[in-house]
Amino acid sequence: MRECEGLVAFDMDGTLVKLESSWALIHRAMGTEREARVNMERYYRGELSYDEWAELDVALWVGKDFSPALRAIEGVEPVDGAGEALRALRVAGLTVGVISSGLDLVLRRLESLLGFRFDFAVTNELIIDGSRLVGWRVNVPFHSKGDVLLRVVRRLDVPLSKVAVVGDAENDLGMFRLPVGLRVAFNPASDRLERESDVVVRSKSLIDVAKAIVDWCEGDRT
Repeated sequence: MRECEGLVAFDMDGTLVKLESSWALIHRAMGTEREARVNMERYYRGELSYDEWAELDVALWVGKDFSPALRAIEGVEPVDGAGEALRALRVAGLTVGVISSGLDLVLRRLESLLGFRFDFAVTNELIIDGSRLVGWRVNVPFHSKGDVLLRVVRRLDVPLSKVAVVGDAENDLGMFRLPVGLRVAFNPASDRLERESDVVVRSKSLIDVAKAIVDWCEGDRT
């Protein structure tokens, strides 16, 4: 097998982990689902920016005992075949990373479970002091993954033609609408994302995604 050159950017929630939303998981654990629903509706009505939405959500948790959320995160599991798939991509010569509007606590859980350290990872962050949440940092606004990806590829000096993106949801559209080399919709929950994709993979295992990416990578270089 010839070594590939390029980069793979994965969404996290719903793509790498069996979890629709990091934020929703924590709201359930902290008993703040009702308030969170109000904040979400205000965001979609255009009354809040993403940063304002995140601030209101996190304000529901700041200063409280965050132990219920931390226990809930300990229950997060990777999608089937994730470890094998990610290692296969790295062995093929690809840079492998994550761009997610989910939360860094889930990313760290994933890396720990898989024994795999991503080459790059950009997520939203929660700042924990002991068992209490004391702050947050927004790095990936909901509809800004494309902008984040552009910053990553510029920093790593990788042309977009050698970039593959993998996602499942509406907020991955920003990455899919860039002139990247391959767009993979993995069990897509969004019809629009599916229409924007080059490959649709419907499978329980991420290994099938890795195969599609390696086939593209090797085919692009023969």
